[in-house]
Amino acid sequence: MSNYLSPRSSVGIIGTNEQAYQLALAAKKLGYRVNVLGTSMYSLVQAEADQYFIVESMQDQRAFKKLAQVSDVVLYTNENFPNQFIKLMSQFAHVPQSEDMHFFTTDRSVQSVMLEGSGLDLYPYSLAVTIEDVREALISFDRPCTIRTALSVPHKPAIELASEADLDAAEALLAYGPCIVEPIQEQVRRIVITSIKDDAGEFMHFPISAISIDDETKGFVSAPAQLEEATAQLMEQATEGIGQMNDFVGLFSVEYALTEDDTFYIKAVTNYPHQALDHTLKSHTFSTYEAMIRLAVGLPLNPFSQPLANLIYWRFNEKQLHMVEEKLQTNTSTDLVFYPNYLDERNDLYDAVGHVFMHQSAKVSPSKQDQHDEQASTDQSEE
Repeated sequence: MSNYLSPRSSVGIIGTNEQAYQLALAAKKLGYRVNVLGTSMYSLVQAEADQYFIVESMQDQRAFKKLAQVSDVVLYTNENFPNQFIKLMSQFAHVPQSEDMHFFTTDRSVQSVMLEGSGLDLYPYSLAVTIEDVREALISFDRPCTIRTALSVPHKPAIELASEADLDAAEALLAYGPCIVEPIQEQVRRIVITSIKDDAGEFMHFPISAISIDDETKGFVSAPAQLEEATAQLMEQATEGIGQMNDFVGLFSVEYALTEDDTFYIKAVTNYPHQALDHTLKSHTFSTYEAMIRLAVGLPLNPFSQPLANLIYWRFNEKQLHMVEEKLQTNTSTDLVFYPNYLDERNDLYDAVGHVFMHQSAKVSPSKQDQHDEQASTDQSEE
């Protein structure tokens, strides 16, 4: 392969989130050196880095140039930097995540223009820069909403806003830049498809995954998601359509909102692994992270296989440890992994400190009426 890099070559990674950590582990497993650029001195990925560049701002052009100069290929899991930095880094290293795809994934207005006439729609949203924008969005949607940062910010999860009384909580997120406000709609499922586009323009799809929206199990991921076959095919076709709109080769993820009548909307597009597919760390020959590294260094990929069993996957943080202990004591098929940072007292409460796999061999019948298939999988995990 033309972009083949031999082991001991260097992989540069931009980002200090959990995805960056898993990318670093995958690169190390395959024999590559790892250079990391990020804003956090105490990050999980730092322990895996051969060189680590700490920056005060993701606008530091010299740091990005330096990372590229000491790396053979550069990947990112934090897209919060100027688009032109990709062209700059490409002078010194291979950057598979193209300028086009960076532009598309970071700008909702660009997505709206490019999706026009395609038959695909974005999930309803409002862009908020000030607290007044958030207030207007709440009034306009006339229902509870969520607010999240438009670009990656570690440890800053989405916040639910039930009414204007919750606006103070939104101010902390607005301090990090523009935010996305979206209405909360009942019986809307979160579905994620991660795909690979090869240099011939052909696509391979990892198993479709579902993120639980139920209060009891929020954040749990089940795979393969229980969908009507026709709906699953349409969503995969839509994902390929998004891939065809952009000039790039590599891995990308699309998160959809699926309504009760099987209408789906695009919630987010990223050109790096979505955490909902972290179950592939256990369920597949290689994970989405290893797939991304393999593509970047020119190693072959085998066709993907479906998981042998229904899987529940959950990344947990410090605040959720009590729930993990409950699962350990009640589910004999639980596979628990703590990350090295679990014993570090400097952890943020929202830092992931481990993950849990729960296996279920029993077949769950697909049904579009089952709006909480993730909960059903959890309830049956001991059968």
